[in-house]
Amino acid sequence: MRRAHWGCVGTAVTLVTAVSAPAFPEVVITHDRVDCVAAGSVPVIRARLEPPGEVARARVYFQARGTTYWYYVEMKNQGDVAFEGTLPRPLKSLRGFNYYIETLGPAFAQGRSQEYTAQVVGESESCPLGATAATASGAAPAALLVGVPQGAPPIPPGFSDLGLVTSISGSATSAAGAGAAGTGGISTGLLVGIGVAAAAGVALAAGSGGDGGTDGGTAPTGPGPVGTPTPQPTPTTAPDVTGRWLGQFAENPSTTQCSTTSDLALNLQQASSAVSGTFQLAIRSATPAPADPCPVDPGDVFTGPLSGVVNGDSISLQLQITGGPTFFLNGTISGSRISGTSPPDAEGPGGSWDVTRQ
Repeated sequence: MRRAHWGCVGTAVTLVTAVSAPAFPEVVITHDRVDCVAAGSVPVIRARLEPPGEVARARVYFQARGTTYWYYVEMKNQGDVAFEGTLPRPLKSLRGFNYYIETLGPAFAQGRSQEYTAQVVGESESCPLGATAATASGAAPAALLVGVPQGAPPIPPGFSDLGLVTSISGSATSAAGAGAAGTGGISTGLLVGIGVAAAAGVALAAGSGGDGGTDGGTAPTGPGPVGTPTPQPTPTTAPDVTGRWLGQFAENPSTTQCSTTSDLALNLQQASSAVSGTFQLAIRSATPAPADPCPVDPGDVFTGPLSGVVNGDSISLQLQITGGPTFFLNGTISGSRISGTSPPDAEGPGGSWDVTRQ
Protein backbone atom coordinates (compact mmCIF):
# COMPACT_ATOMS: atom_id res chain seq x y z
CA MET A 1 0.00 0.00 0.00
CA ARG A 2 1.54 3.24 -1.14
CA ARG A 3 4.76 1.33 -1.17
CA ALA A 4 6.62 3.13 -3.93
CA HIS A 5 9.12 4.49 -1.39
CA TRP A 6 8.74 2.05 1.49
CA GLY A 7 11.94 0.25 0.64
CA CYS A 8 13.90 3.42 1.32
CA VAL A 9 12.35 4.11 4.70
CA GLY A 10 14.39 1.62 6.69
CA THR A 11 17.65 1.81 4.75
CA ALA A 12 18.07 5.58 4.54
CA VAL A 13 19.01 5.85 8.22
CA THR A 14 21.69 3.19 8.02
CA LEU A 15 23.28 4.66 4.90
CA VAL A 16 23.31 8.29 5.94
CA THR A 17 26.60 7.98 7.84
CA ALA A 18 28.30 6.13 5.03
CA VAL A 19 27.45 8.17 1.95
CA SER A 20 26.45 11.70 1.12
CA ALA A 21 22.72 12.43 0.92
CA PRO A 22 21.42 12.07 -2.64
CA ALA A 23 20.61 15.20 -4.57
CA PHE A 24 16.85 15.43 -4.96
CA PRO A 25 15.31 17.67 -7.61
CA GLU A 26 13.71 20.80 -6.18
CA VAL A 27 10.01 21.33 -6.82
CA VAL A 28 9.70 24.50 -8.90
CA ILE A 29 6.51 26.54 -8.40
CA THR A 30 5.32 28.58 -11.38
CA HIS A 31 2.20 30.63 -10.66
CA ASP A 32 0.42 33.50 -12.39
CA ARG A 33 -0.76 35.58 -9.47
CA VAL A 34 -4.47 36.20 -8.87
CA ASP A 35 -5.24 39.89 -8.27
CA CYS A 36 -9.02 39.82 -8.15
CA VAL A 37 -11.82 37.45 -7.11
CA ALA A 38 -15.58 37.90 -7.39
CA ALA A 39 -17.59 37.55 -4.18
CA GLY A 40 -19.72 34.41 -4.15
CA SER A 41 -17.59 32.66 -6.77
CA VAL A 42 -15.58 29.47 -6.21
CA PRO A 43 -12.02 30.62 -6.95
CA VAL A 44 -9.44 28.15 -8.23
CA ILE A 45 -5.72 28.76 -7.64
CA ARG A 46 -3.57 27.15 -10.33
CA ALA A 47 0.16 26.50 -10.53
CA ARG A 48 2.73 24.49 -12.44
CA LEU A 49 4.73 22.26 -10.11
CA GLU A 50 7.76 20.59 -11.67
CA PRO A 51 8.71 17.81 -11.66
CA PRO A 52 5.17 16.66 -10.79
CA GLY A 53 6.34 13.19 -9.80
CA GLU A 54 8.37 14.67 -6.95
CA VAL A 55 5.43 16.55 -5.39
CA ALA A 56 4.51 14.69 -2.20
CA ARG A 57 2.03 17.40 -1.19
CA ALA A 58 0.88 20.83 -2.40
CA ARG A 59 -1.35 23.31 -0.59
CA VAL A 60 -2.75 26.81 -0.95
CA TYR A 61 -2.62 28.72 2.35
CA PHE A 62 -4.98 31.69 2.67
CA GLN A 63 -6.26 34.24 5.19
CA ALA A 64 -8.55 37.26 5.15
CA ARG A 65 -6.52 40.46 5.14
CA GLY A 66 -5.84 41.71 8.64
CA THR A 67 -6.59 38.38 10.36
CA THR A 68 -4.25 36.10 12.30
CA TYR A 69 -4.64 32.50 11.17
CA TRP A 70 -3.68 30.78 7.94
CA TYR A 71 -6.08 28.13 6.63
CA TYR A 72 -5.32 25.81 3.73
CA VAL A 73 -6.75 23.62 0.97
CA GLU A 74 -4.99 20.76 -0.77
CA MET A 75 -3.97 21.12 -4.41
CA LYS A 76 -4.81 18.30 -6.81
CA ASN A 77 -2.77 17.18 -9.80
CA GLN A 78 -4.85 17.87 -12.89
CA GLY A 79 -2.47 16.12 -15.27
CA ASP A 80 1.10 16.75 -16.37
CA VAL A 81 2.42 19.64 -14.23
CA ALA A 82 -0.88 21.41 -13.57
CA PHE A 83 -2.11 21.57 -9.96
CA GLU A 84 -5.28 23.25 -8.66
CA GLY A 85 -6.56 24.28 -5.24
CA THR A 86 -10.19 25.35 -4.73
CA LEU A 87 -10.87 28.01 -2.10
CA PRO A 88 -14.13 28.63 -0.21
CA ARG A 89 -16.50 31.29 -1.57
CA PRO A 90 -15.43 34.83 -0.52
CA LEU A 91 -18.25 36.78 1.12
CA LYS A 92 -19.26 40.19 -0.24
CA SER A 93 -18.04 41.73 3.03
CA LEU A 94 -14.47 40.51 2.37
CA ARG A 95 -12.39 43.14 0.64
CA GLY A 96 -9.32 40.99 0.09
CA PHE A 97 -7.25 38.01 1.19
CA ASN A 98 -3.63 36.86 1.20
CA TYR A 99 -2.45 33.51 -0.13
CA TYR A 100 0.63 31.51 -1.03
CA ILE A 101 1.47 28.03 -2.33
CA GLU A 102 3.52 25.52 -0.36
CA THR A 103 4.93 22.21 -1.58
CA LEU A 104 6.55 19.21 0.05
CA GLY A 105 9.04 17.40 -2.13
CA PRO A 106 11.59 14.60 -1.81
CA ALA A 107 13.22 14.11 1.59
CA PHE A 108 10.55 16.49 2.97
CA ALA A 109 12.12 19.49 1.24
CA GLN A 110 9.66 22.36 1.61
CA GLY A 111 9.05 24.92 -1.10
CA ARG A 112 6.99 28.09 -0.94
CA SER A 113 5.89 30.77 -3.37
CA GLN A 114 5.87 34.42 -2.49
CA GLU A 115 2.82 35.79 -0.69
CA TYR A 116 0.11 37.33 -2.87
CA THR A 117 -2.88 39.59 -2.15
CA ALA A 118 -6.15 39.29 -4.05
CA GLN A 119 -8.91 41.89 -4.04
CA VAL A 120 -12.54 40.77 -3.66
CA VAL A 121 -15.14 42.63 -5.71
CA GLY A 122 -18.93 42.45 -5.62
CA GLU A 123 -20.74 39.90 -7.74
CA SER A 124 -21.95 42.63 -10.10
CA GLU A 125 -18.60 44.46 -10.18
CA SER A 126 -15.68 43.99 -12.50
CA CYS A 127 -12.04 43.56 -11.65
CA PRO A 128 -9.91 46.68 -12.16
CA LEU A 129 -8.33 47.13 -15.56
CA GLY A 130 -5.12 45.11 -15.81
CA ALA A 131 -5.89 42.91 -12.80
CA THR A 132 -5.81 39.14 -13.24
CA ALA A 133 -9.10 37.56 -12.19
CA ALA A 134 -9.22 34.13 -10.59
CA THR A 135 -10.63 31.27 -12.59
CA ALA A 136 -13.96 30.30 -11.07
CA SER A 137 -14.95 26.66 -10.75
CA GLY A 138 -17.96 25.81 -12.90
CA ALA A 139 -19.56 23.95 -9.98
CA ALA A 140 -18.88 24.11 -6.28
CA PRO A 141 -17.50 20.85 -4.84
CA ALA A 142 -19.97 18.83 -2.80
CA ALA A 143 -17.58 18.94 0.16
CA LEU A 144 -14.62 21.31 0.28
CA LEU A 145 -12.15 20.34 2.99
CA VAL A 146 -10.26 23.18 4.68
CA GLY A 147 -7.40 22.75 7.13
CA VAL A 148 -7.94 24.81 10.29
CA PRO A 149 -5.11 25.76 12.67
CA GLN A 150 -5.65 24.78 16.27
CA GLY A 151 -7.42 27.53 18.21
CA ALA A 152 -8.75 29.27 15.10
CA PRO A 153 -12.42 29.77 14.22
CA PRO A 154 -13.66 26.70 12.30
CA ILE A 155 -14.96 28.86 9.43
CA PRO A 156 -12.30 31.06 7.78
CA PRO A 157 -13.24 34.71 8.45
CA GLY A 158 -14.60 36.40 5.34
CA PHE A 159 -15.51 33.14 3.59
CA SER A 160 -18.79 31.26 3.21
CA ASP A 161 -19.45 28.02 5.05
CA LEU A 162 -21.48 26.57 2.15
CA GLY A 163 -20.28 23.02 1.48
CA LEU A 164 -17.38 23.44 3.89
CA VAL A 165 -15.79 20.57 5.78
CA THR A 166 -13.03 21.44 8.22
CA SER A 167 -10.25 19.49 9.90
CA ILE A 168 -8.27 20.83 12.87
CA SER A 169 -4.54 20.71 12.27
CA GLY A 170 -1.68 20.38 14.67
CA SER A 171 -0.50 23.95 15.16
CA ALA A 172 -1.85 27.47 15.22
CA THR A 173 0.33 29.81 13.20
CA SER A 174 -0.25 33.52 12.94
CA ALA A 175 0.54 35.61 9.91
CA ALA A 176 3.53 37.12 11.70
CA GLY A 177 4.82 33.68 12.61
CA ALA A 178 4.42 32.50 9.06
CA GLY A 179 6.53 35.27 7.68
CA ALA A 180 9.22 34.87 10.28
CA ALA A 181 9.52 31.13 9.87
CA GLY A 182 9.67 31.24 6.10
CA THR A 183 7.38 28.24 5.76
CA GLY A 184 4.29 29.52 7.52
CA GLY A 185 0.86 28.06 7.74
CA ILE A 186 0.17 24.73 9.35
CA SER A 187 2.30 22.46 7.25
CA THR A 188 2.60 19.79 9.94
CA GLY A 189 -1.16 19.35 10.25
CA LEU A 190 -2.91 16.26 9.01
CA LEU A 191 -5.89 16.39 6.70
CA VAL A 192 -8.46 13.82 5.72
CA GLY A 193 -8.77 13.79 1.91
CA ILE A 194 -11.62 15.69 0.31
CA GLY A 195 -13.06 12.59 -1.33
CA VAL A 196 -12.93 10.62 1.92
CA ALA A 197 -14.68 13.34 3.89
CA ALA A 198 -17.33 13.67 1.21
CA ALA A 199 -17.89 9.92 1.16
CA ALA A 200 -18.29 9.93 4.92
CA GLY A 201 -20.99 12.57 4.55
CA VAL A 202 -19.30 14.97 6.96
CA ALA A 203 -20.46 18.58 6.73
CA LEU A 204 -19.76 21.45 9.06
CA ALA A 205 -22.33 24.22 9.43
CA ALA A 206 -24.13 23.62 6.16
CA GLY A 207 -25.12 27.03 4.86
CA SER A 208 -28.65 28.35 5.20
CA GLY A 209 -28.66 30.21 1.92
CA GLY A 210 -27.54 33.68 0.95
CA ASP A 211 -23.89 34.35 1.62
CA GLY A 212 -23.55 31.76 4.37
CA GLY A 213 -20.75 32.13 6.89
CA THR A 214 -20.63 35.05 9.29
CA ASP A 215 -22.56 37.29 6.90
CA GLY A 216 -25.41 34.81 6.37
CA GLY A 217 -29.03 35.76 6.90
CA THR A 218 -30.59 35.65 10.34
CA ALA A 219 -32.82 32.64 10.97
CA PRO A 220 -36.45 33.63 11.41
CA THR A 221 -37.57 33.92 15.03
CA GLY A 222 -40.90 33.96 16.81
CA PRO A 223 -43.47 31.37 17.82
CA GLY A 224 -44.38 28.60 15.45
CA PRO A 225 -47.92 27.53 14.59
CA VAL A 226 -50.18 26.66 17.50
CA GLY A 227 -50.97 22.97 17.85
CA THR A 228 -49.48 19.72 18.99
CA PRO A 229 -45.66 20.00 19.12
CA THR A 230 -43.82 17.88 16.59
CA PRO A 231 -41.75 15.21 18.36
CA GLN A 232 -38.03 15.83 17.92
CA PRO A 233 -35.74 12.91 17.05
CA THR A 234 -33.37 11.78 19.76
CA PRO A 235 -29.78 12.69 18.79
CA THR A 236 -27.61 9.72 17.97
CA THR A 237 -24.46 9.54 20.09
CA ALA A 238 -21.41 8.78 17.99
CA PRO A 239 -19.39 5.79 19.22
CA ASP A 240 -16.11 6.59 20.99
CA VAL A 241 -13.21 4.77 19.31
CA THR A 242 -10.58 5.85 21.85
CA GLY A 243 -8.30 2.92 22.62
CA ARG A 244 -5.97 0.38 21.05
CA TRP A 245 -7.20 -1.65 18.09
CA LEU A 246 -5.41 -4.67 16.58
CA GLY A 247 -6.09 -6.56 13.38
CA GLN A 248 -5.02 -6.96 9.78
CA PHE A 249 -4.76 -5.03 6.54
CA ALA A 250 -4.82 -7.07 3.31
CA GLU A 251 -4.31 -5.50 -0.08
CA ASN A 252 -6.25 -6.71 -3.08
CA PRO A 253 -4.37 -9.14 -5.37
CA SER A 254 -3.11 -7.24 -8.40
CA THR A 255 -1.40 -8.05 -11.68
CA THR A 256 0.10 -4.57 -11.92
CA GLN A 257 1.00 -3.57 -8.34
CA CYS A 258 2.75 -5.19 -5.42
CA SER A 259 0.25 -6.30 -2.78
CA THR A 260 0.93 -6.89 0.92
CA THR A 261 -0.72 -8.38 3.97
CA SER A 262 0.13 -6.67 7.27
CA ASP A 263 -0.64 -6.71 10.96
CA LEU A 264 -2.31 -3.39 11.78
CA ALA A 265 -2.30 -1.61 15.15
CA LEU A 266 -4.19 1.64 15.75
CA ASN A 267 -3.89 3.82 18.86
CA LEU A 268 -6.87 6.18 18.64
CA GLN A 269 -7.91 9.27 20.58
CA GLN A 270 -11.33 10.77 19.88
CA ALA A 271 -12.51 14.30 20.73
CA SER A 272 -16.05 14.95 19.55
CA SER A 273 -15.99 13.63 15.96
CA ALA A 274 -12.25 14.20 15.40
CA VAL A 275 -9.81 11.30 15.70
CA SER A 276 -6.04 11.43 16.14
CA GLY A 277 -3.35 8.97 17.15
CA THR A 278 -0.66 6.67 15.78
CA PHE A 279 -0.46 3.41 13.85
CA GLN A 280 1.89 0.52 13.13
CA LEU A 281 2.01 -1.76 10.09
CA ALA A 282 4.05 -4.95 10.28
CA ILE A 283 4.45 -6.66 6.89
CA ARG A 284 3.55 -10.37 6.99
CA SER A 285 3.75 -11.13 3.28
CA ALA A 286 4.45 -9.26 0.03
CA THR A 287 3.41 -10.44 -3.44
CA PRO A 288 5.20 -8.70 -6.33
CA ALA A 289 3.63 -7.92 -9.70
CA PRO A 290 5.57 -8.39 -12.98
CA ALA A 291 6.11 -4.65 -13.42
CA ASP A 292 6.18 -3.77 -9.71
CA PRO A 293 8.70 -5.64 -7.55
CA CYS A 294 7.86 -5.20 -3.89
CA PRO A 295 10.08 -2.63 -2.13
CA VAL A 296 9.16 -4.17 1.25
CA ASP A 297 9.88 -7.51 2.88
CA PRO A 298 8.09 -9.61 5.51
CA GLY A 299 9.10 -8.34 8.92
CA ASP A 300 9.37 -4.68 7.88
CA VAL A 301 7.56 -2.37 10.29
CA PHE A 302 6.20 1.10 9.47
CA THR A 303 4.71 3.65 11.85
CA GLY A 304 3.36 7.19 11.80
CA PRO A 305 0.60 9.57 12.88
CA LEU A 306 -3.02 9.36 11.85
CA SER A 307 -6.06 11.63 11.83
CA GLY A 308 -9.67 11.26 10.85
CA VAL A 309 -13.36 11.74 11.58
CA VAL A 310 -16.22 9.68 12.99
CA ASN A 311 -19.66 10.25 11.48
CA GLY A 312 -22.30 8.07 13.10
CA ASP A 313 -21.02 4.52 12.77
CA SER A 314 -18.66 5.45 9.92
CA ILE A 315 -14.99 6.31 10.32
CA SER A 316 -12.48 7.75 7.86
CA LEU A 317 -8.76 7.78 8.66
CA GLN A 318 -5.65 9.18 7.01
CA LEU A 319 -2.40 7.40 7.89
CA GLN A 320 0.92 9.10 7.19
CA ILE A 321 3.87 6.70 7.07
CA THR A 322 6.89 8.40 8.65
CA GLY A 323 9.27 9.13 5.79
CA GLY A 324 6.80 7.71 3.27
CA PRO A 325 3.42 8.12 1.60
CA THR A 326 -0.10 8.61 2.93
CA PHE A 327 -3.07 6.27 2.61
CA PHE A 328 -6.71 6.21 3.68
CA LEU A 329 -8.94 3.76 5.54
CA ASN A 330 -12.75 3.93 5.45
CA GLY A 331 -14.69 1.72 7.82
CA THR A 332 -17.80 0.91 9.81
CA ILE A 333 -17.81 0.79 13.62
CA SER A 334 -19.71 -2.14 15.13
CA GLY A 335 -19.20 -2.36 18.88
CA SER A 336 -15.63 -3.49 19.52
CA ARG A 337 -14.89 -4.07 15.84
CA ILE A 338 -14.07 -1.77 12.92
CA SER A 339 -13.81 -3.07 9.37
CA GLY A 340 -13.75 -1.48 5.95
CA THR A 341 -11.75 -0.76 2.82
CA SER A 342 -8.88 1.33 1.55
CA PRO A 343 -9.27 2.94 -1.90
CA PRO A 344 -6.75 2.07 -4.62
CA ASP A 345 -4.39 4.74 -5.91
CA ALA A 346 -1.17 5.11 -7.87
CA GLU A 347 0.83 3.68 -4.95
CA GLY A 348 -1.23 0.58 -4.15
CA PRO A 349 -4.17 -1.59 -5.25
CA GLY A 350 -6.38 -0.84 -2.24
CA GLY A 351 -7.65 -3.48 0.11
CA SER A 352 -9.62 -4.34 3.24
CA TRP A 353 -8.94 -3.96 6.96
CA ASP A 354 -10.41 -5.33 10.16
CA VAL A 355 -9.44 -4.44 13.75
CA THR A 356 -10.76 -5.27 17.21
CA ARG A 357 -10.58 -3.12 20.34
CA GLN A 358 -8.18 -4.51 22.93
